[in-house]
Formats: sequence, structure tokens, C-alpha cells
Amino acid sequence: MTYTVSFASVGEADAAVDAVDDLSDVLDDATLVEGSITTSDPALTAVLDGDQLAVTGSVPVGDTVTVSYTVTVDEYDEQDNHHLANVVGNPDGSCPTGGCAGTENPVRHISVTKSAAPTEGVQAGDTVEYTVTVVNDGGAAYTADDPAVVEDDMTDLLDDATYDGDAVAVASDGSEVPAPTFDAPRLQWSGPLAVDETLTITYTTTVTNLGDHDLVNTAGPVCSDPEICDPPVEVGTLLSHITPAKSSDPDSGEAVEAGQVVTYTLSWTNDGQTTGALDSTDDLSDVLDDAEMTSQPVVDEAHAGSITAAFDAEAREIRVTGDLAPGETVQVTYQVTVLPDGERGDNVASNVLTPDAPPFVPPGDCGDDCPPPFEPPTTRHPMGDLDDWKTVDPASGTTVQPGQVMTYTLHFENAGAAPVEVERDDVLTGVLDDATVTSEPSSPDEAVSASQITDGRFTVSGTLEPGQHATLTYEVTVNEDGARGDDRLGNFLVGNGEQPPTECVVTDPERPDCSVNHVFAVVVSKSSDPDSGAELAEDDEVTYTLTFENVSSNADSEPTAIAYTDHMVDVLDDATLTAGPTSSRKEVTAVVVGNTIQLTGAVPAGVMTTVTYTVTVKDYGEQGNHALGNVVAWAGEEPVCVADSPLCTANELRRPTREHLATRKRLATRERLRTTAWPARVPSRPWWPWQRCCCWAPVPR
Repeated sequence: MTYTVSFASVGEADAAVDAVDDLSDVLDDATLVEGSITTSDPALTAVLDGDQLAVTGSVPVGDTVTVSYTVTVDEYDEQDNHHLANVVGNPDGSCPTGGCAGTENPVRHISVTKSAAPTEGVQAGDTVEYTVTVVNDGGAAYTADDPAVVEDDMTDLLDDATYDGDAVAVASDGSEVPAPTFDAPRLQWSGPLAVDETLTITYTTTVTNLGDHDLVNTAGPVCSDPEICDPPVEVGTLLSHITPAKSSDPDSGEAVEAGQVVTYTLSWTNDGQTTGALDSTDDLSDVLDDAEMTSQPVVDEAHAGSITAAFDAEAREIRVTGDLAPGETVQVTYQVTVLPDGERGDNVASNVLTPDAPPFVPPGDCGDDCPPPFEPPTTRHPMGDLDDWKTVDPASGTTVQPGQVMTYTLHFENAGAAPVEVERDDVLTGVLDDATVTSEPSSPDEAVSASQITDGRFTVSGTLEPGQHATLTYEVTVNEDGARGDDRLGNFLVGNGEQPPTECVVTDPERPDCSVNHVFAVVVSKSSDPDSGAELAEDDEVTYTLTFENVSSNADSEPTAIAYTDHMVDVLDDATLTAGPTSSRKEVTAVVVGNTIQLTGAVPAGVMTTVTYTVTVKDYGEQGNHALGNVVAWAGEEPVCVADSPLCTANELRRPTREHLATRKRLATRERLRTTAWPARVPSRPWWPWQRCCCWAPVPR
């Protein structure tokens, strides 16, 4: 500020000057610029003594002589009363005629503070709110023509966050104030601000954590030259940047097989600016349908006390929690073992490690320049799943005759998601004592091939792609009488080098691993009315017919003895035997023993004998598994029921409808009314007060 003191001579003679400019209330808030005291005429001298500027000399008649000097206003926190005032008077402090000349200049000033919330534990995707507080703590108001200006510089903030565009300004006195404006990377407010008034500016940002992993921005007043503003205030929030990773041995993408151990390694690296939570979930739901946990998760030794890893068997997940310091990496390892073929789910062990908070979040307004979103690390291990079975024509369990050709078909299917090796043995020992191979094993599929038959067995080998189904067939012809062994053709499909079981026990009728056929003159079959496969309801009747036909053409041969068992255990849990069993010929007897019918006797050559019996389906609530299933088998052997076998039947039982229940209730009521012995009324005494009635006596129906 430049001050000018003017002395004018308005009298008839030179005017003497002896005055003092009191700068005490100027120099407490400002500093005199050295060498700035000047006079316009040597007739006056001006000398500063302390904070008093003494001016002496004379001014010629009619002239005006000036004294000027310049001060620089001190920084606000170095000022005293923020008010520059001075007065020119006599040396004794009195005012000359006309009064003391003086000036007053209050110092304008705004104070700016800034805060952020939250400041700790901030992660990608979080919202951080900033508050800029502006206070006019100076001596004069800012006006619309000469406004206060505040700027928030977000240069070092927007590399790790996006501005949400929601800045608002509110004055403490409730007055309407202009809205803040944003011109990246700066937010600015400009407007009037009265003395002692406070302005609050708030806005939010969304953390992306794509930069240097700290949120730093500055806010302060904006001044025009030569005004010097207070330095801006800085607010900083440090961010952690924890990136999860996952690896496996074997590597992700490699195929694994039954019994193989897969080792998983989870890791987290913090290359951020502060300690942060690595809390994450490793989802094993699509692993544990194909494998079992055989080694629990273990945290590396350096972090065993600060990081925890816990396996939740019910949720099928591993939960890893704890804080990781900047610059550190932690690892967690565990193992699973692949389940056997046929016991797995989708044959793909896939899992994903998902952090509670991703290491970064792409901004929402970056258009084509957006970085790809964070993808949680995953691993994937496909598995081949070999399913094999065999069929024979005529069906397993049926009888065959000398000279009959039997066709065996081996099936191999890869139900998995990776190629699978085929290495299986077909054991013919129980066939070749009663039959001769007349067509060697061969396959129309190049994927599998058969070795030569050696010691009653051959090996099928090859490779099947996912979903591929290959077959291999061969034929045998049943030997004539006198050239057979035990008249029982038993055949087993087993693992390479394995020994077959002693009995053919079928666990999956659709895909059996064994077959058995007896060489016998009597052909046995079974049927039902309604047909097998028909859906039945409660109270329905089912009539079963067992047929024994001796197909021998030698009329002079002795009748062929039979001994069969009809297994009814899966019928009588849902139905009641209500008729039979009845044999069409006296030579064959049928006796109920427990849940079976024992069939014994003899069938002459060229004769067909039948045995029939009837069951009635129980009420739905009294049924067992709501299905009727039975099979006739050679006495003393395990029953064999394979697909399309003539030896067994199956019927599903449906749940009764509301209409059916209502009809049954009406019929039951009608039957009860029909069979009840109702009493007869004999008039003899009053029945109602106005009627005469007699006693009641029962009468016969």
C-alpha cells in the first residue's frame, strides 16, 4: 500500500510544516518498504522514528508538497489486529485546525481448512467425502464484485479416485451462495462472504485405486497479484493395494484323474502405501463335487500369527482374513484329492478366489479408455470319466440253447471333460467252457481296439475324447450237448489285470459290468397286465404271468426240471397278493415263501407252462417306494434285471388326485350305508312333542 500525505500552503506566506504521521497501527500489520519514503519537494523532509514519521520544513505560498511511502501487508498470521490505520497530527498528538488527516484499511482474509472421511481402511470402490471450510476471519467482507475465491486441486487425487460431481456450498448464515464449479482437476468456488461468515463445501469421490495408491489433494484461497494467500492445506489418505493370486500343481488347465492330488497356492501381495485387510473367500463348491479336501489350508510361517485361513465344509469355502503390511506377500496352501470315476459331479474342478474388496475399480466415465475390470483369479482342472458296461443278446439272465449265437457288446463312454484312457479287460473264462468264439472282438471306432484273446480274456485299450462313446462287439456260439462245461455263461468287464468277482451282481441295470446266461431247454419269461412301464394307481390290480417253455424238439426226451425264484420284495411293499399263484400244469408248483414265489417241477419237451398271480396296489399312504418291481431268476442265484430283459417288470405308482380321493370317499360312504343294520321305527309313543312315535327295534337286512 502506498500512502501519500499532502501539505498545501493556502495563506499569504510560506507555510511552516511540523507534523507527525502515526504509523503505529500500520506497522503492526505491515512492513515499510525500505527507501520508499519520498517528498515531492526538498522543502520538506520526512524521517521515520520508530513508528512515527516526522515531517518538517515549509511549503511556498500556493504550492502543495507531498510525502509518500509504501508498506507491504504482512502475512495474516504475522499481523496484529488485521487493521491498517494512521493519522497525521501535531508532534504533541493534537490535531491542527481543520482536524487530523488519516486513513483506515481493514485487512481481508479467509481461512481454509479441509477434512476427509473416512481416512483409514479405505478400499477400492469406497466413497470418501471431503469437506472444505472457508471462514472470513478478516476485517472486511468479500463482495460479488470482489469475491472470495477458493480452489481445491485434485491432481493427485483423481489418479486413484473419480469425482462424483456432487459438490455443494452452504453458507453459515443461510444466504444463497454460488455453486462450486469443476474443471478437472480443480474444484473452485467464488462468491461473496461476509465478515465472520463460514462457507462449507462438500463433495465425494469414489476410490478406483488405479494410481499411486494415495488420495492427496489441496485446498486454499486464490489471490490475484500482488496479494499473497495462505498456503493451501493438504489432506492425504493412504491406500493399501492388495492383489490376490492363485496357482495350482498341476497347472490350471491340465487334466487330472481319479486319486490325483492337486495342490493349490493362494497368495496376496500389498504394493500399496499402507496396511490393509486381505479378507477373501476361496469358493470350492465346484471343486468338492469332484474331489475331497485332504490337506487343510496352511498359512506361511511368516504370517501364521496375523493371517487366518479356515475351511468351512458346509459352505465349501475357505475364508482367509487378516491385515497385510505394505511390501509383503502371504501364501496359503491346501490340497484336494480327485474322487474315483463315477463318484464325481461335473468332472471339472473349478474355483475362484474373490476378495471382499477388489484391488481396483475402473472409473465409470472412462469410455473406451477404461481398463478391464478386475477378474478374481481362478483355476480349472478337467477330468476324464470313463463309464463302461456290457450287454448281451439274448439278454443277460435269459436261457440259451445249443447252437445259439450270442452277441456281446462292450460300451465305453467318456462322461468327463478331458480325454480319458481306456484300459479294461473282458473276462470270458465262464463263457468259453460252454461256447466258442465265432466272431473276434472288433470295433467300428478307431478310438478303441482289442487285443487277442489269451487265457480266456482280452484287453480293450484306447483314448476317448469328452463325450465320445465307442463300442466293441464279438460273438460266441453255444456248444452242443456233451461239449459244454457248467452250462452257465458268465462274463465280466473288469479293470486291466483285475480278477472278476465270483457272482454277477448288477448294481446299475442300465449299465451292467457283467452278464450271465444258462444253457437250458426251458425259455423263461415274465409279463404283467397292465404292461411293464404302465403307471398305476392305488387299488389297481396287476396280474403277473410267468412262462416256462421247453423248446426241445426231441419229443422222447425226459421233461426238463426247473427251479426258479420270483422275487417280489419290491412289489409287496406297495401291494398285497390277492390271487394265486396258480400253475397251468400240475407238473409245476408255485409256493409263496416270504417275499418270493418258489417255482419247481418239470416241463416236457414242446410244452409251455404258465404261473399267474395277482396283486392289488395299497393306498398311497401305506405304500413303500411307490414302485412295483420284480424279477424271476435261477434259484439260488442273484437276480439279474437289465434293460429290456424279459425276466423283470417295473411300474411306477402315481399319487392320487383330489378327484380320486373324493370319489373314493363317496364310494366308501355308499358302501357303509349299504351294509349298516338300520333300526325300524314302531309308532307307540311321542317322538316329538307334536308327533307320536314308539320305541326302536333293530330289524334284519
